[in-house]
Amino acid sequence: MRADHATPLSLTAHRGQIVLVDFWTSWCTPCRQAMPFYDTLYRRFRDRGFEIVAINVDEDADEAYAFLARHPVTFESSFDPRGECPQRYGLKVMPSSYLVDRDGRLQAVHAGFRDSEAAAIERDVERLLAP
Repeated sequence: MRADHATPLSLTAHRGQIVLVDFWTSWCTPCRQAMPFYDTLYRRFRDRGFEIVAINVDEDADEAYAFLARHPVTFESSFDPRGECPQRYGLKVMPSSYLVDRDGRLQAVHAGFRDSEAAAIERDVERLLAP
């Protein structure tokens, strides 16, 4: 998995932060709905140690670049055009997001996205950011 066409992505760089890892595709309607919400969440909490790592799994990274050009986000987006991550983690639903605490432990999993679930995701983030 690479942050661009040459740089490997590592979550180790985000140790000490709350990280939402989100797997998405440009053709997935719930993924497209989730992106603006995640961007708002990121802007709200990034100064408190919250990070989002979005991993696009389109077969053609150009489709993801085109989507992000039309709908820019302020968080990091990486690409896995070979689909290694979905296979490795047994993903069955897009988007799938994983909330990881400051110690690197998985705290919550969200499969799919509906606007009605946004409040629960936000509560999970706030809970993990609490002192």
